[in-house]
Parts: sequence; structure tokens; C-alpha cells
Amino acid sequence: MDTQRSAPGPRNDREAKLFQAIDTSGFGLELGPSFRPAAPRARGFNIEIADHVCTDDLRRKYEDVPGALENIEEVDYVLTEGLYAGIRKPERFDFIIASHVIEHVPDLIQFLRDCERLLKPDGVLSLAVPDKRYCFDAARSTSTLGNVLRAHEQKRVKPDPYDVLDQYLNGVTKNRLFGWHKGYEFEHEALYTTEEAMYWYGKALTGEYIDIHCWQFTPSTFGLLISELSQLGHLDLRIAASHDTTDHEFFVSLKKGNQTSFDRDALLRAAIFQTVDE
Repeated sequence: MDTQRSAPGPRNDREAKLFQAIDTSGFGLELGPSFRPAAPRARGFNIEIADHVCTDDLRRKYEDVPGALENIEEVDYVLTEGLYAGIRKPERFDFIIASHVIEHVPDLIQFLRDCERLLKPDGVLSLAVPDKRYCFDAARSTSTLGNVLRAHEQKRVKPDPYDVLDQYLNGVTKNRLFGWHKGYEFEHEALYTTEEAMYWYGKALTGEYIDIHCWQFTPSTFGLLISELSQLGHLDLRIAASHDTTDHEFFVSLKKGNQTSFDRDALLRAAIFQTVDE
């Protein structure tokens, strides 16, 4: 009898981009899906779930959100001390899916290294990443290699208080939307008051964990950053596939293996072009 697991297929264009380099019949890990899993067990995915709280806490958190409870997956790993520290199973997964996760992690290099350790030698890390031009980060500066290296050197486990202040002072909306598409005609408006920004900044200064977007990217600045980190020996990951921005997010798949060469000048030019909302 043939016992091989069939591969669940994508249901829409977004899933096709998220699954672009993944063998969905393999064994995977999804990070922080809350009540919107990209690869739910109910559809046949052979997958484990890691989140910042347990299943019961997720259900309490989203109990008033219509339709949320039925979509919450059983959490296998509660990540209280970092990704690898919460799982400790090297080379366990064929793929890892992280949709709108990487921008939240305080130490980006450590997060990517943890993913490396958890992936099998031919494994894939699939990312959906907000494009800062088309979300509430539009007025914030794009993250640089120096920002990322400094956070790693400081071994950050919480968002920096100054980044908290930056998000709350400079967060914007368009027509009360947190994310929008290219050419959306409404004007940017401040999302928070100065008083609200100072309140959350004060909370962060006391050591409280304030969840924010620690990092802001466009497709080109993200590609440049990953390539530079690989070239400098901080990562053993390379870009295997990517899709440009659709609505407010772009998609990148990373595989193990150092990126031995890349056209830095071309990425720099693209990064300069992608600094503002087009």
C-alpha cells in the first residue's frame, strides 16, 4: 500500500507565493500563526506550531474575534526563551513558515540562525514580510545592516525602547487601515498621539515587553541585508526564491548555503528607489 503523504496545494495566489519553494508533503513548523495558520493540520499539513503563548491563552486572547477559535491550532512549543531554545531539535523540519513574524523579533540574526539550526540540510524558510511603504511603518526609516548587527551584539531579547518610541511617534494609517496597496489614494495620518507614544516608551523603559515592528523592509533592502549578512559570515542562508510586493507584503524563501556572490550595486540602486511610497 502507498503510504506517501499527498502534498496540500495552495488555495490562492498568496499561498502559491508563500509555498513557492516548499515541498508541502514534508514536515514543517509554523511560527506565530495565532488564529490565521497558513498551513493548518485540517488541510492535511504535517506540521507543528510554535507561538509566544499556549493554546488556551490564544483562545482566551481571541475569544471575541468572530471565527477565530475554530482556526487556532494546538501549540506544540511555547517560545519564552527564543526560537531554538524553545524547541531544541536540530535539523527537524523540512520547512518553516513565518508570516509577518520576522519584523517583530528583537534580534534578527539570532532568529535566522535558530531557523538554520532547526531546518534539515535542504530545508526552506518561507517568509511573508510587510513592505514598510504600504503599512503603518511608512514614515519610519528602513532598517540597515548596522541596526541589525547592533541588536545582535547587544543580544536583544526585547524591542529597544527607542524603537518603541519611534513606532508610536511615527506610526501612520491611511483611512484607518494598517496596511494598504500601492497607489491607495488616502493621505497618511498619525496613528497615535505624542502622549500615547510617551506612555508606551515609558513602559518599555521599565523593562516591559512591548511588541512592535523592530524592523522595516522593502523587498530590495531585505534582499541586500540577507546577502550582506551571508557574505559577512553571520548567516548560512541564501535567497532561493522571492516575489515582489502584493498589496502590503512581499515573499522570500531562504535555503541553507552561503550566498557566494550577488550584485550589490544593483541591490543598492533598487534599495534607493524603494525608499518611499511609489
